[in-house]
Order: sequence, then C-alpha cells, then structure tokens
Amino acid sequence: MRPNYNGIKFYSKEDMSIGYYLKKADSIIFSFDKNSEYTDINAVIEFYNIQQLYDTSFF
Repeated sequence: MRPNYNGIKFYSKEDMSIGYYLKKADSIIFSFDKNSEYTDINAVIEFYNIQQLYDTSFF
C-alpha cells in the first residue's frame, strides 16, 4: 500500500473509523458515473471499500 494513500479504507464492521470514511465517501459516490469505464484498479478498490462501508448499515 502506498504510504501517502488518502483514499477510502474499510477495515471491519467494528472499526471506529467507519463514520469518518462514510463522510469522505460522499463526494466520491456523487461523482460516480455508471457509464464510465474505470481502468484504474485503485479506483475500483476504493469503490469496493465504499460498498463495504455502506453494507455495514452504520448510517
């Protein structure tokens, strides 16, 4: 992992950082374009991490 990575991370349902990363995820989700082809693996992993955050039902 890049040491200066500032993206969305998901560790577990019990992790206390979920609220922080959910706030950061808003801007990424609102800029998502389903018609766009994402070729950067890091962007795809970040979307997966956001999905994991939303699946925790932490809202």
